[in-house]
Amino acid sequence: MKHYETKFSFARGLGIFAWLSAYVFALRFNILKMYELYAALHPSRPIATSPPPPRMDIHASSARKR
Repeated sequence: MKHYETKFSFARGLGIFAWLSAYVFALRFNILKMYELYAALHPSRPIATSPPPPRMDIHASSARKR
């Protein structure tokens, strides 16, 4: 490789800086949008519904009867 092919030029540095700036801007935008959408959720509405836990007293009483 010749020296001029490996030299870090101003244009290449500017391109890398522009790419990183756009990436950070998109990341920040998405995080702020996520917070906005999360804040818009109804506070009393559960995010995920799951079945109620099993009643442990039923199992404990049946174990005591033995």
